[in-house]
Amino acid sequence: MPRASHRDGFWGGRAIRLALLAALPAVAETQWQTAPPTALGLDSAKLETLRTQLAARGTRALIVARRGRIALEWYAEGHDAARKQGTASLAKSLVGGLSLTLLVQDGLVKWDDPASRYIPAWRGDERKSGITLRHLASHTSGLQDAEVEGLTHEQLTGWMGAFWRRDPNPFLTALHDAPVLFEPGTQFHYSNTGMAALSYALTAALRESRAPQQNLRDLLRTRITLPLGIPDEDWSIGYGRAYETDGLPVYASWGGGSFTPRATARIGQLLADGGRIGERVLIRPARLAEMKIANPNALPARSPTNPVPAPAMGWYTNEDRIWPSIPADAFCGAGAGHQTLLVIPSLDLVVVRNGAALNGAQRRADFWGPMLEHLYAPTVAAVLPHGAPAPYPASTHITGVEWAPADEIRIAAQDSDNWPLTWMDDGSQFTSYGDGRGFAPFVDRKLSSAGRASPAARSTSPPPTSAAPQANASATAPPGPR
Repeated sequence: MPRASHRDGFWGGRAIRLALLAALPAVAETQWQTAPPTALGLDSAKLETLRTQLAARGTRALIVARRGRIALEWYAEGHDAARKQGTASLAKSLVGGLSLTLLVQDGLVKWDDPASRYIPAWRGDERKSGITLRHLASHTSGLQDAEVEGLTHEQLTGWMGAFWRRDPNPFLTALHDAPVLFEPGTQFHYSNTGMAALSYALTAALRESRAPQQNLRDLLRTRITLPLGIPDEDWSIGYGRAYETDGLPVYASWGGGSFTPRATARIGQLLADGGRIGERVLIRPARLAEMKIANPNALPARSPTNPVPAPAMGWYTNEDRIWPSIPADAFCGAGAGHQTLLVIPSLDLVVVRNGAALNGAQRRADFWGPMLEHLYAPTVAAVLPHGAPAPYPASTHITGVEWAPADEIRIAAQDSDNWPLTWMDDGSQFTSYGDGRGFAPFVDRKLSSAGRASPAARSTSPPPTSAAPQANASATAPPGPR
């Protein structure tokens, strides 16, 4: 069964065509579908405990979505679905990481292009000329960050203070004033200035290629937010403006973004679905996979209280299982105050959280421990081990099914119809009718209802309680059994 089909109703919409690098897919519906947690294979009691505990830890907005539907959505007093939330360094993922991936997909840049190809001021610098786009996106460039532990941005002086005041231009500060601390690609050093350099380089690449979109905001709007049906008023980037730098309209990708939680979650769902909206591709799976590759030789320092995930292209991944309780395919973006988007494709799970720091403090040295303890791990623990509870009591006679090898299957009749019926883990039932050897022209051997079988039907009504059951069935392929 085509797994993507169960999203069609959620993402469907009226087609809009624009003159772009390629024809864009149809604009999606902006309305999310919701479903009871148990129908999505989530423990209702555990989600309620999660919500209560997060509310007590400064959370302003929380969304837990699974299989393209919202299981939990909660807002603190004074906040709602229409109010944008500051994303802080989550912008490194939503702006920097996604923009870089789109340009790689379009063939405008390569992951390992020298950044100096797009930053002329670096071409004569021995160390800066060795920095690649991959280094900038994964915090391994060596470009010194504009941070000092224990000082707020307002307390910083010199070029660091000028960077955060954005006075007169943070991109010029990052490109010309931030020194390189080590050989690029050999160590991890979190770098806001590196992300600023990445924004400049990507914008220069857009101009060089004469792409239809000449800045990162237009790129994301055309290629991501419009196709996903995210209204313009639901998101902003770059502190709300572009900085004219060497004739380029450059938007910040290190911070300065604001998204409604639903806008962030919708982007997360796109990534959970492998860059697709149904059958329509916004980000090719191969590029998405490359976006999540970390450098194993330049990992950050880790500790039990700060289990930093592996940095990839603007995102962080759990590929080396630094979080043992979380699936290895999990990846995330995060920012100050524990703003976060967590995506776990294997669980079809998307989590968005906005608010104040979960541990009541703002220290980079113990940032990831509270995120894992109070949000990521409890959410994953709420996933039911076998999906949604069965709508009928378990059989006391049939305790399991073992499939015989194909070469042991016997067909006792000349022809036979088959009509399989089963329950899905979302609480629905599906069936498919097949004629033993199919219809003319017949096949030699028919063992299932695939191929020439009738389309699958999905029943979403509650289990029958009378002798005259009713079903609301549709001839669309349901999600495959799990």
